[in-house]
Amino acid sequence: MPQILFIQSVPPTTNTRDEQGTITRKMARKLKEAVRGRGAHVVDRDLATRPPCLVDAFWKDAASRVADERTDDQKSRLRESDELVDEVMLSDVIVVSCPEYGYGTPAPLAAWLDNLVRPGCTYTVNERNPEVVYGLLHNKKVVVLMSGEDDKAQETAEAIRRRFSKLGVRNFDLVKMRLAPQDDPDIRQRKWDQTQTHILSVARGIQSRWNQAA
Repeated sequence: MPQILFIQSVPPTTNTRDEQGTITRKMARKLKEAVRGRGAHVVDRDLATRPPCLVDAFWKDAASRVADERTDDQKSRLRESDELVDEVMLSDVIVVSCPEYGYGTPAPLAAWLDNLVRPGCTYTVNERNPEVVYGLLHNKKVVVLMSGEDDKAQETAEAIRRRFSKLGVRNFDLVKMRLAPQDDPDIRQRKWDQTQTHILSVARGIQSRWNQAA
């Protein structure tokens, strides 16, 4: 049974001036409804309610050591990262909901991405040339669901793509709902209708991927 992992990066909001978080959650629900019941195991992780710990020097030192050489404190420090990495490694599709928020990548999402960079787990290094890195997520598909103004949202989407690309991912889909403060309700509804169509197209692609792997 294929697994699909849904990542939420910011909390929902009722503030009409800052509604992107609510919209990306709505987008994720639509995609989840489209793939649920099609033989997939759905996993949810809400980074907004449970943000990962930040990566620090102690974390990096622990991650750089092989597992049987780590101290108990180092193992404890990496326990959360181990859980996050396991979720990703067990998933065929990773769906990241990320609105344009604070002019950059939301802090919980940035911390989650940092926790995924694990030598021997999500990437390996060429023994003869340490500058050559092999990402181990090459068989994964990443879907990014975004809302916001064009330029700002695009920058965040590219940052997410670059990080996953370094870990080997080559299969990406981006669904973006473009928002503007001057949009009236009718315009927003048309944009949402277009976004739903795109989401359903992505869902069909995911289902086709699973059918081919069956």
